[in-house]
Amino acid sequence: MSPKGKKLYDEMFEARGFVWPDFELLCEMDPEIVEHYEGMKNYVLKKEQEMPNYLRELFISVAIAVRNQSGHNGIKEHLKLAMKL
Repeated sequence: MSPKGKKLYDEMFEARGFVWPDFELLCEMDPEIVEHYEGMKNYVLKKEQEMPNYLRELFISVAIAVRNQSGHNGIKEHLKLAMKL
């Protein structure tokens, strides 16, 4: 893994406490994709909005369900977070 990929992997692990296997592979193969994805995700999640955070997490869960019906772990994690907020 390149130094850039390792840095991105470590940042994701520190922020989440885990890294999905597909993101680990992307850190190895094309860290620039991960860098852009994380930048966009962080912008959206940190942006001040009229929508409450719990509702945003519910919408993310729905988006994952529509896009990737086998993404059960991602759906569960976002629903857990929504219930905590």
